[in-house]
Amino acid sequence: MSNPKQLAQNCDGLEREHGLARELSTRRMAMIAIGGAIGTGLFLGSSLAVHTAGPAVIGGLFVWVMIFVTHLFFRRAWEVRGGERLPVRLVGYPYTSVLGAVPVTGIIATTWRVPGMRPTILSGVPWLAFLTVIYWIWKRERVVQPTTLRVEAQGK
Repeated sequence: MSNPKQLAQNCDGLEREHGLARELSTRRMAMIAIGGAIGTGLFLGSSLAVHTAGPAVIGGLFVWVMIFVTHLFFRRAWEVRGGERLPVRLVGYPYTSVLGAVPVTGIIATTWRVPGMRPTILSGVPWLAFLTVIYWIWKRERVVQPTTLRVEAQGK
């Protein structure tokens, strides 16, 4: 085996033969420093934005999953009820809806394992539960009113 000094001399000889040199101008070093500072600033700035928007992330992902699931079940229900064929159909339906919903659900499930994103679950799940309860109450009131009107109209 060669010693390190001899290896360095061999490498220097190879670099000179192929036109390579180990030198950086002051301008290039300044550009590397500026690029590093800008990159660090963008990275830190985006982490602050992700941390601030964390609770909204689960809402967006949940909506995305609901779009896939709704698309999957709406078409089936529409066709069973005798609705005419819809003009736009997703390529690969229903498999693409399932293939879209599974990874997004996986992202939601693994959010808990990222320490900075735990507030997403801790605040997002109770908020979605609250919205679900409000929706059920609103839906029950909307369904009860038309039914009562029909019964009264039939009784007259």
